[in-house]
This record gives sequence, C-alpha cells and structure tokens, in this order.
Amino acid sequence: MDGSHFYPSSTWSSDYGQGTGGSSLAENTAFQDAFVFTPEELELLAQEIAAQESITEKHGPPHAEAPSTSIRAPIDALLNPSYPETILPSPLTPFASSWSSPGLETTDLALPVPLSPVPSNFGSSSSATPSTREPSPVLPMPLSAPPAPSAPQLARQTTAEERAELAQKSLSWPGRNPGHAVQEPRRGTKTTLTPAQKASREAATVHGRFEKEKLIAAVQDIIRQQEQEIKAQAGVLNVKEERLKKLVQGQSVFKRTRQPSMRDAIVSAYAEKVNEGREKRLPLKDIEALLAKDESMHPENLSLEQKEELMARFVAKKVHKKGGVRATNSSAAKDHTWSTGKVHQEIENSGRRNGTLGFHFQVQGNVSDTLEPTFYGNAHALDFFPKVLGIQPAQVARMFDLYSTTNSKNLDEREADGFNDVRDACADKIALGLRLVTGIRTIRMMYKSYWDLVLKQKVELIGWPEGITFGNPSDVLHNRDDAHRLWRALESNTCQWVKLTDAELRDRTAMLNRRAANGEAVFKTRKPRSDKGKKRKQAPATAAAASKKHKSAEFVDEEEEDEEDEE
Repeated sequence: MDGSHFYPSSTWSSDYGQGTGGSSLAENTAFQDAFVFTPEELELLAQEIAAQESITEKHGPPHAEAPSTSIRAPIDALLNPSYPETILPSPLTPFASSWSSPGLETTDLALPVPLSPVPSNFGSSSSATPSTREPSPVLPMPLSAPPAPSAPQLARQTTAEERAELAQKSLSWPGRNPGHAVQEPRRGTKTTLTPAQKASREAATVHGRFEKEKLIAAVQDIIRQQEQEIKAQAGVLNVKEERLKKLVQGQSVFKRTRQPSMRDAIVSAYAEKVNEGREKRLPLKDIEALLAKDESMHPENLSLEQKEELMARFVAKKVHKKGGVRATNSSAAKDHTWSTGKVHQEIENSGRRNGTLGFHFQVQGNVSDTLEPTFYGNAHALDFFPKVLGIQPAQVARMFDLYSTTNSKNLDEREADGFNDVRDACADKIALGLRLVTGIRTIRMMYKSYWDLVLKQKVELIGWPEGITFGNPSDVLHNRDDAHRLWRALESNTCQWVKLTDAELRDRTAMLNRRAANGEAVFKTRKPRSDKGKKRKQAPATAAAASKKHKSAEFVDEEEEDEEDEE
C-alpha cells in the first residue's frame, strides 16, 4: 500500500451493505491488506454505529426492508482476528432515499474518515461462500498520508458551549473568516526587573500619580472657568449656551497626515544643493552624513527668516509633487498605472481588514491621452452592476471613457466648474436646512421675502459670514474664496437654521417694525395699483341694470305664482 487515500467510488451501490460485484472477501485476498482503519477511525465508526442503533430503537424499523448484513461485520472482523469469517459488506455509503427512518438524515451514516484502497471488483453478497483463509494482520495507516479535503465528515451534535462560541466568533470579521491571517495586536515582551529597577519604577509611579492628580485638578478648574465664561458670554451675545459651547469645544485635534517638519525641510534643501549638476543623485544616507558635518545648516544656527523660507519651499515642493502636471503622456501613463494599482490595493486591504466592498473606475480625460481605462472591485463588488443595474462593468467603463473624452476639460475649466458646484451646494445646503428645521418637505427658500419667512415659520438663519452679502448664493457669490467661506460655515454648522422662541420672535418683530418705520424696505411690498387713492367710478342705475338684480323671496308677484300653477 502506497499510503495514498482512496474514496468510495460512485459505482458502489447506494443500498446499504450491497456491492456491485459478486466476489466475496475470500476471493479478494488483497482486501484485508487494503481495507485498513486506524484506532481513531474505528472509534468514530463505533460511535456512528451506536448512533444508528439508538435512532432505530427510538423510531422503529425502517420503512423499507434493511439489508440483512450486519454493520458490525467489518468492525468485528478487523478488531478481532478470531472472528468467524463472514461476508463483509461493501464500504459504508450514505443510505439511499428509499431506505430511511423518520428523523434520520441521509448523511447521518456517512463514513467519518477516508477509505483505504479497495479493489474495483470487490463486492459482497449474502450468498457468497465463507473463506477459510487466515485474515491478514491489520496494518496501521501511514502517518504521512495527507487528509483529503473532500472526505465525508462525521455528523456530530455540538454542545451549547460550542454553539455559543461559534455565535460569538461570527460577530467579528476575523471570526467569519477562519483560516485567514489576522493582524494580532502588538504586545510588549516581559522583562525581569532588578530590585533597583523595581524601586525606581515604584517611585516614578507615585510621582506620576501625584502629577496626574495635579493635572486633573487643573483641567477641572479650567473647565469650571470655561463654563462660567461661556455662560457670561452667552448672555452678552444673546445666544444659547449649548451653541456657544459647541463652537468653543468643537475643534478636532485629530490629524490624518503628518505635518512637514523643519528637519524634512532642511534635508530637502540640502539635497537640492548637493545634487545640483550631478548625473546620479546621492542616496539619502550620504546626504544626511554630509548634512551632519555642515554646521551652517543645523537648526540652531539658522535664523527665523531662514527657517520660514526653507519651510515655505518645502511645502511648495510637496504640493507640486502631489498635484504637478506630468510633462509627457508616457510619464502620465506610468503615474496612472502606479496610482491605480495603489488604489486597488487599498480597496483590497480595506475589504480584508474591515469587511467592506468597493469598486474604482478611472479613465482618460482626453482622446490624446494614452491612459488605459481601468476598473476594479474587491470580492463580489462588481456583481452589483449585472445583478442590479443589468450592465457589465466593462460596459460601464467604456461608457464612462466615452463621456470623459467627449467632455474634456482642462484644470482651469474644472476649477471653474468646481466653483459653480460649491455655489450650488451652498444653496442646496441652505434649502435642506430649512426643510429640516420646519419639517415641511415642500417649503422653498425665499431670499427676497426672507423676513416674512422668519416671522411666519419662526425660524432664522444665523452665522452668515461677514463680508458676504446676504442673498441667493448664485447671486452674491462671485469668487472661489467667498464660496468656500460660506460652504465651510454651513458644513461646520456655524451658519445654520435655528428655531426662535416667543421672546426672540417678539424681538425680531419689534426690530423689523422699527426699521420699516424708518423707511427701510424690510418686507417685500407689492407694486401699488395705478388707481391708488382715486375713487372708483360707478355707472348710473338703468332699467337693464335693475332687471339683473337678485329678487328677494319676500316679494313675489301673484302673476308668477299663477304661471307656476298652470305649468
């Protein structure tokens, strides 16, 4: 036996205990050497037999007549060499659907382990003649035999603890992806400390605890002072404390990218100096070695003006490197290939880390470009297009490329469109805020009759940036700076809609009445009629006009009553 695993052939009969051939065990001398089980496999088979017998006792005999060959025959023959040689059934296979028991799945009695090689002509029959050949010794299964991935597994009921553990694992992304590499959290190595180190750390811990208490007390004192100042300023500015507190404490200190440092600025400037005129640039290691010897470029020997100049040059260099236009189409194509590959890798890595789905389309912006349209999606993200939209991703990329090349725009035109987009976004943001604060889905923003809207809906738009005339953004925004100022104010909720209290509404009404009394056009007025102040002329009453008047029911002529009776 070569140690490789074989599995039940599809030609074997699905009837339990029946083979396709007529040969008995005595006629196949190689079977005893080939039909081999390890002790673990025999134990699993014994458990399976016990499960079958318990099911039979519980549910009664099968609906169809079961084969007469005992399932214990191969087990007893292999465990006990002195067992009387009987006809062994063919290797165990799942029950056929024609022989089943209530509550018993057809896969309950499948073999739990792969079988060893079995001659193709082997079969068992109840009428075969028993053999007198001595049984061959049971050989152990080679340890080097690799387990087959498709081998049938033993059906086993899981415990409550195992089910709870599986349910807990399924809540996390790594738990739903067993077998994949997981990024373990970093853990420091434990070192043995000397008595002196232990004493030093204890003293540092006590000192640190004392310093921490001082810091907490100082922070609490600052918070109390801040709350008092906010309360006082809220009364002076006539705003709510919550709003002022949000503006004061709402700034985030989280930084996504590393800010440029003076060290980076000095190294960059020095690298330009030493690489000037060289055919091959020096590596960074050599540049830093030369910089260490040049004391004139050390930070402590530079003036404030020199540091600011170096930093400004370094920042401009970084901006140019990120957004500078490529000189040739070939360099642009290489940049495109590298950057899109990085985007694809980030999408894939994010999907593996966080379980997200995403896709990316990128095409050329002009027919003269030599960029190749590309698209990518991790996992089954691209299935969204054919299954939901009914279109293939390649067709989407082709249509996107056609749109891009037929609507080609340079950077200036794109920036102009960006200004228009920001201006339109400001108008949409203001209109959306009005709908949300009033709860009226169909309400529209009216800039010309703004104060009428304020008094009627009891809302007000506060925080409009100074220096920008109040009005429709499409009319009052004329440059990119003002548009971005208003957009940042709307995004940060510095400029937003608020509901007015009754006292605030009375104040607004009194203020508007005073402004209107001074002759200021506060409310939107209608155009006066051309005949305003003139008495309207009335035509004299005539007989024709009198006949058209409505007759009272109190006065009815008798002649009219007689006419009605005759009818």
